Amino acid sequence: MNVYIDPSFIINKENWSLIASESICKICKGILYNPIQCSKCQLIFCKQCIENKAKNKNYINFNHECKNADYQNHPIISDLEKLKFKCKNGCNEEIPYLELENHYTKNCSKIDFKSKYLEYKDKYESLLQKFKELENQQINNDIEINDIQIEDENNKQINIDNQKTTFKSKYHDHELKYNSLFWQNWECSICSSYFEPKTKSGFYCDECYFYICSKCQMLEKMGDKFEDIFKSIEHKHLLKKNTKNNGWRCDVCKSSFSGKIERFSCKKYNNDFNIYCDFDMCMSCVDNELFKNRYQIKTENQNNNINININYI
Repeated sequence: MNVYIDPSFIINKENWSLIASESICKICKGILYNPIQCSKCQLIFCKQCIENKAKNKNYINFNHECKNADYQNHPIISDLEKLKFKCKNGCNEEIPYLELENHYTKNCSKIDFKSKYLEYKDKYESLLQKFKELENQQINNDIEINDIQIEDENNKQINIDNQKTTFKSKYHDHELKYNSLFWQNWECSICSSYFEPKTKSGFYCDECYFYICSKCQMLEKMGDKFEDIFKSIEHKHLLKKNTKNNGWRCDVCKSSFSGKIERFSCKKYNNDFNIYCDFDMCMSCVDNELFKNRYQIKTENQNNNINININYI
């Protein structure tokens, strides 16, 4: 409710004349509403005027500098309760002092509820938009913090490893070298993130065009598995999971496919032939290669156990 209560709308003037001199708020200059008294200067104010003044120092030009003051309800409320008012909207009702807020916000027949609805709707949508902006800002901050933490962990791990400047990834055949800041544009071969010069550290292969950002390097060292990439013995480059709408052929088993079918493919630029790779590998061939790798590892482990037993005997 608007704090200001105009004395000219009072019906029972005789009651008002008895208390008029001490019933005016020093801030809004209207009739006191929910009156409270300052414990230091003893002045009486509307409760909402003090709250508005605390939120906005420029709210109505009135200097009230009582710092750390306490406010108590003032007994003049018992005299104010006797006052009755005409409706300022012109609805011809007599309104008791204690019913002013309910009347002007809910009960007055002259209230334009459609305008009120549109007003509150605009406020709601404005607040909702601000909330979404703050939420997105928080998400971006969390992502940045997470990247910084991973970067920090990566740097700590490098220090722990006696300042090692090389890294052997299971997704590449050659040993990778560390570079704190690349001087050219580059793209991580694992997550496909693109980086501007002198913005991100990472590892690279000086024999071929393979890069891995510090975040992916740290995730690999922590044991994370990248399900969307595959290192095959059938192709020199790293393969990434893809879906094609048109027809394509597996370059391993030579089978042809059509429609949206998952497979692993390579679209990397081949510097040996100055063309882009167009290598596709169907999921069946991927599964077969994974099975052979597991079988080979299991066989090697069994052979090692046999040799250990024989040497023991």
